[in-house]
Amino acid sequence: MSGSLLYCGMTQDRVPVGIRERVQADAARRRELVALAQPHVAGLLVLSTCERFELYADAHTVEAACWTALLARAFSFSTDALAPHLHFRRGESAARHLLRVSAGLESRIVGEPHILRQVRTAYIDGLEHGELGATLSTLGRTALHVGKRVRRETQLASTGQSITALAIEKLLAGSFSQSSQRRIIVLGTGMLARDALARLARRPYTSVAVVSRGYARAVELAGRFDVDALPLSELPRALRRADALLACSNAAQGFLVQRRCVHSRRQQPLQIVDLGLPRNVDPDLASVPGVQLVQLERLHGFGTAAPAALASAERIVERGLQRFIDWQHGRAQAACIAAVQEGVAATAAQRRDRHVRIRRLKSQVAA
Repeated sequence: MSGSLLYCGMTQDRVPVGIRERVQADAARRRELVALAQPHVAGLLVLSTCERFELYADAHTVEAACWTALLARAFSFSTDALAPHLHFRRGESAARHLLRVSAGLESRIVGEPHILRQVRTAYIDGLEHGELGATLSTLGRTALHVGKRVRRETQLASTGQSITALAIEKLLAGSFSQSSQRRIIVLGTGMLARDALARLARRPYTSVAVVSRGYARAVELAGRFDVDALPLSELPRALRRADALLACSNAAQGFLVQRRCVHSRRQQPLQIVDLGLPRNVDPDLASVPGVQLVQLERLHGFGTAAPAALASAERIVERGLQRFIDWQHGRAQAACIAAVQEGVAATAAQRRDRHVRIRRLKSQVAA
């Protein structure tokens, strides 16, 4: 396999949240990153989620120092501060990693469904902007195919668990243990919020409201799940009566929930789970009496997946990887054949030109 394929990234199991929340790439930041990387690559795929930042490059250079400096510039770090948190893979290892990510084998909750959609979004974004090139376009398609097969052909995702399910089941379960109605606020309108609302809507004894800076989006989402909608300006008032807050906005610039939002609460406890990255909730709220704040870093999975399911998923990944390797080999051979054919054609043209010149010289001498 060509050594030009490069992975450079950071994930939730290796890097503190304070660093990861600074290395996030929305659509605008991805365009800036692609522009910075363009002189160094033939293709680029950027995957940025609440759990990981990953860059896959068909690179002219795979030197770690070059990419560390580029990312430090893009995200306003010094190279010394960023370097310890970056992990690099090259060639076959880089390709295998993307396939494992798409399959859900690298997720906090093995087999969780969101990551496949996130890989698809990153792939389509790169494809629409013409950023992938042939190698990453093929690798991306392979990763999506592998992710679909793992979920269709194995029991890895049979539980349907996700990070929002983990938050609700493990950390908000106490809010639903009694028959009195519980008031739950969901902050955000993205994929995590939609998953949370779908699960909360099935819970008995709950009153749910969705809050967003984009009130129109909150109204649309609330209508879909038959819950209430509130603008962000109403959040402090709503928190005075709420029992729990699930914060999962993916577009926060600064803390959306600050200490002043809960200073006038009554005495009932408030349970907050912050799934956002960057974080939605000021960590200082953990010191407020009656507030229990659980951040993303403290969430852990529902146990391990069945060994048979893991083994099946790994086999699908390896078969997908082999197809990608075969494609690369075939492409390299085709390039070699094309180069040979071009060389033969050039040699034949040179011979024809030489014969033409010789004939001209002979005719001139004869004259």
